[in-house]
Amino acid sequence: MLVEDLINRELNLVADNIRVFIGKDKETEKILKNMNLSLDDIPDYVRKKVEEASKILKDTKKAAKERIKKAIEILEKLKESEEVPAVIRNLIISNAINRLRDAQKNVEWKEMQEEVLEDVEKITADLNLLISDDRKTKLILKNMGIEEIPPAIRELAKRAKETLEDRRLDAYERATRAADILVEPLQPAIYGEKEEYKNLQPELRGLLWEIAFNLIHKAKARVR
Repeated sequence: MLVEDLINRELNLVADNIRVFIGKDKETEKILKNMNLSLDDIPDYVRKKVEEASKILKDTKKAAKERIKKAIEILEKLKESEEVPAVIRNLIISNAINRLRDAQKNVEWKEMQEEVLEDVEKITADLNLLISDDRKTKLILKNMGIEEIPPAIRELAKRAKETLEDRRLDAYERATRAADILVEPLQPAIYGEKEEYKNLQPELRGLLWEIAFNLIHKAKARVR
């Protein structure tokens, strides 16, 4: 199930849960009785406000972020109202607000993932400079002062690209792992001195650093 589906499902559950005390039927009367309350203990304006928050949360035509914000604003005011029975405020309203704040964090996480992936897609184009062997790519590399891409570097770039496309990892992890792969030839003290990485052109080293730098720092910036 997609993150968006999970968020909508949670908002729908919260919307249903906050309505359990606003009806005027026998079932609601029974629920209230278990909290030592009666139907008369719930003001009509409270019922209307809860109904409003519930409808907002269920309105999938609007963005989840907007729905959560509006619903929290309504519920926060109810939580502060002395006209709402304390047991309702503490058990139902407070719990709903906490669940909505958790959902809000999930929405923010989803947005961050999407933004990181946009950057990752752009950087994948740079990686193709190290992988592709067509005439246009060779011309671009020549203009950068890079004569050729050694086979070992080409394979390294392929590994990095595969990591960026690995849907089992979240966007941040894809970016950081790919960056680690790209800096292998540039950090012999960490990864060991490999023959195939010796005598790399300074321009090629610079390109590797640039792509890795963009990956790691753009990913970190989104997390902050």
